[in-house]
Amino acid sequence: MTALVTEQRKPNWVDRRAHRDSLLKGAGDIWNQVRAAIQDACDSFNQHYPAEAPVQFEQENASRLCITRTTPPDDDRTGATKVQVFVTFATVKITAVYNDRFSTYKITADDESAFVMDRRAAATLTEHLNQRQKGRPDGSRRMSPDDVSEAILKSILFPLPDETWPRPRERGDEHPHL
Repeated sequence: MTALVTEQRKPNWVDRRAHRDSLLKGAGDIWNQVRAAIQDACDSFNQHYPAEAPVQFEQENASRLCITRTTPPDDDRTGATKVQVFVTFATVKITAVYNDRFSTYKITADDESAFVMDRRAAATLTEHLNQRQKGRPDGSRRMSPDDVSEAILKSILFPLPDETWPRPRERGDEHPHL
């Protein structure tokens, strides 16, 4: 008897695409990891910043979250501010809808695994070249569930101070542009 020797052929582009498509079937697992990271970040914020206005996390259903934070009035200059973000998952997309804007995160796959892709442009030439060396010439990068959580929640949990108040002249500053 002779042994049959079968050679493994190198996967072609159709084989690789079929493999990536099969990995994308796990997009729901990626969503669950992102959802858990968002909930964990909300819980950590409430634990570490008890003097701040708390953040409420509500899972409305398996594919929708509502995060709410109401800040109290600020020294009679502004009224209470309620900020909400609704985070939804649909097939291979996570969308965060804020009071005044939205952001979308795509779940994709390469030959290794499914992941959330950050498609923002590389900030520097060095970063862009590093991304190219990693096989992502468009400047995209993998985002961990924690990275997605930070991108979605940072502006709610740690908003930038309002630079328009108090205005320099209202404070009595002699040099308002310094």
